[in-house]
Amino acid sequence: MKRLSSLLTCIACMYAACVMGQGTAVHVNIQNDAVSKYMNEVTYTAKEDVSRVADYVVPSAAPLDLPQPAWVDVPEEYHKYIKDGAVSLCYCPDNSFDASITDTVYLKPNETSVAVYDLLPGVTYYYKMYLHMILLKSGEMSAEGPVRMLYTPSVRNVRDMGGWPTADGHTVKYGKLIRGSELNGLHQADVADIEHLKQLGVSAEIDLRASYEEEHGVSAFGFKDVREVDYGEVPSFLYTNDSGQLLSHMTSARYLQSWRQEFHFIVENLRAGRSVFFHCRWGADRTGYLALLLEGLLGVPYDGLVKDYELSSFGGLDKKKEDIDPVIDYIDGLYGETLQEKFYTFWKTRVNVLQEDIDDFIDEMLGTTSGDDVVTSVASVQQAVGSTCYDVWGRRLSARRHGLVIERRDDGSVRKILMR
Repeated sequence: MKRLSSLLTCIACMYAACVMGQGTAVHVNIQNDAVSKYMNEVTYTAKEDVSRVADYVVPSAAPLDLPQPAWVDVPEEYHKYIKDGAVSLCYCPDNSFDASITDTVYLKPNETSVAVYDLLPGVTYYYKMYLHMILLKSGEMSAEGPVRMLYTPSVRNVRDMGGWPTADGHTVKYGKLIRGSELNGLHQADVADIEHLKQLGVSAEIDLRASYEEEHGVSAFGFKDVREVDYGEVPSFLYTNDSGQLLSHMTSARYLQSWRQEFHFIVENLRAGRSVFFHCRWGADRTGYLALLLEGLLGVPYDGLVKDYELSSFGGLDKKKEDIDPVIDYIDGLYGETLQEKFYTFWKTRVNVLQEDIDDFIDEMLGTTSGDDVVTSVASVQQAVGSTCYDVWGRRLSARRHGLVIERRDDGSVRKILMR
């Protein structure tokens, strides 16, 4: 009884201290050290530049294609009370901690800090750490580093396509398109990693593999074939049977048809507020070609196009700018003043995608999130006829939700809205 009384007294004091004290701030660069050095020290301006990625892909005990977590420490004076599974950390992009937008992670055995992976750069998260039901500490978390490699340790080369700056001053939004290797087939992802991607918002999948590859045409997420459902109903899956990965494919009717299907599928799902995961077997060649073509249309400059392609080297795949330069040269020979306009020519006149699809793709992937007016009334959203709302990940909302959203109205104005 005396031991129980002492524990309860200690917990009560701890709770009072947390309530009365100030929160603890945690900040992390989610890029691992090798990727950070590569991104900070390498700039490509022309085809004549020699690839330097091999200088940064050095032997390491840890995989080089995984991110850094934000570590939240358990206060040292309470380590003796830690039991397996007893400490949890809840975090949310606004301080309402609404269950629909709050994630929870648990302390691993024999550790005194909780690892939180895959935070969105530039977003402030609020957290609360609990020992059972008792609040240990609270505070804020934030992240930096444009390359958002995702924590899927059972598979390689998975990353968000967001974060790349464009030539006209925009930034590609996070959480909309995720590129990677297969999650089934030759490589089998753990169930936990597949569920983690779904928790990050993945709700549509494109399989770029060929018919000779294991488990081609089978969704690792269990999504239904797009031919069986309407886009607005359930998460869907598209299989195009071997997408383009060679310079000769840029003029082949077969591969142009595949890219047309893939582009339309992406746009339809972005319109529905879904995040799309696209992959081949390794996430480097067919996936790299599709990523390059999409990023070029968004206006990502030459340096970014090459770097995103080369980042697959950190997953052990030895991809260099010399491999992709011929494709960029081909695009550069098309009609247009800027490189972005030439990518537009490719999609519009060679792939024959609809202008409406191109416009909506650029709008969904870039949009505008400027404006500092914060409104805390749900009514203000309901009264803004014709407005479109986006959540903190930049995904279009089809229905009212709690949390931080961005409202872009028909008159072009933008507001940040905290929906309660």
